[in-house]
Amino acid sequence: MIYCPKGLYYLRTVLIVKMAKYKITLNNGECIGAASCQGVAPENYKVVDGKAKITKTGIGEDELAKNLQAARSCPVRALKITDTETGKEVPF
Repeated sequence: MIYCPKGLYYLRTVLIVKMAKYKITLNNGECIGAASCQGVAPENYKVVDGKAKITKTGIGEDELAKNLQAARSCPVRALKITDTETGKEVPF
């Protein structure tokens, strides 16, 4: 709370935004629409018009294992996961 000289109190709202730890990217030119990523992590991938679409590009540590499995399942390796802090691709 912040005290105002006139005796009024104001509550200051602080918004803390947590940045995603990892970023998912998709090379749509390589995607063949196998839908294996959607089968593994349907909350993050959808196949539309024969190509995968990422529905959530930023993920946290808790979602990494499932999305690495989705990336491994892609027969043409069209998915990549990058650590946003280091900028390095996460190996799978």
